[in-house]
Amino acid sequence: MVVVRSESLHGRDLGLLLSQIAPMKRGWRMVGRRGFAEVTFGVRTPASQAPATTQISGKADNVATSALNPKVDDYLAKLTQWHDELTHMRRIALGCGMSEEIKWGQPCYVFEKTNVVILQGFKKYCAFLFFKGVLMDDPNGILVKTGENTEVGRQIRINSVAEILEIEDVLKAYILHAVDLEKSGAKVAPKPKSELTIPAELERKLSDSPALKVAFDALTPGRQRAYSFYFSEPKQATTREARIEKCVPRILAGKGLNDR
Repeated sequence: MVVVRSESLHGRDLGLLLSQIAPMKRGWRMVGRRGFAEVTFGVRTPASQAPATTQISGKADNVATSALNPKVDDYLAKLTQWHDELTHMRRIALGCGMSEEIKWGQPCYVFEKTNVVILQGFKKYCAFLFFKGVLMDDPNGILVKTGENTEVGRQIRINSVAEILEIEDVLKAYILHAVDLEKSGAKVAPKPKSELTIPAELERKLSDSPALKVAFDALTPGRQRAYSFYFSEPKQATTREARIEKCVPRILAGKGLNDR
C-alpha cells in the first residue's frame, strides 16, 4: 500500500503524479479536501505485467522515442487547456501501433497512410474522433455523433485525467478495433445523393436573371446545395428573398456560400 500526501499537490501536478505511477493504479482512490490531497494506491501491478515504460511526457508505452513526432510535442507544449488529458490520449493512441502527424492543426493517428483517429480539444471536453466511427461496434455506449447531421465520424469524449486512467483499457480496445477495421479494408458506403431542391424564391430570381442562372449552374453541386439549403432555412418568404439578394454578388463571382 502506498500513500501520497501533500498540502500543495493539486491541479496539473496531481494529474502528472497519477500519470507517472499509472502502473500502480489498481485499486487507487483519491481523497481531497481544501488545501490537502491524498492519493492511495493498492497492490502494485507485478513488474511482468506492467508496461515497459510509463513517462510523464506522454510518450507511449512500448513506443520508441523515434516514433514521436516533434510537431505533436510542440502542439502539446502550447496548450493552455487539456494538456494533461491530451498527453495521456497521445500515449494511448501511439501504443496501438500507429504513427502520428499533425493534420487540421491537431494530432492525428494514422495506420498505413489512412487516418484512424484524431485528438480534439474543445471548451467543455476533449475527444478521440474516429474517422470511420459509424462502422465501429460500441458495446460501452460511449461513441457520440459530432453533430446532428454527422454521418461517419464518432467521438469518445473525455473530461479528466482520472477518467482516462479509469477507462484506459476500454479506450485502447476501441482504438484497436478502429485499426482492425482499416486492416480489414472496411469502407463507409457513400450516401446516396439527393436531388437538388431549389426554393421557389431562388427559382424566380434565376428566371429573371439569365446571368445569375448561368453563374449558379456553373457552381459545383456542393455549392449549389449549400446555397439552396441556406436560402430554404427561413420560415418567412421575405427573409428568404433577402438572403438571396445578399448572395447574388457571390454567386456571380463564382464563389460558394462559405468561400472567402
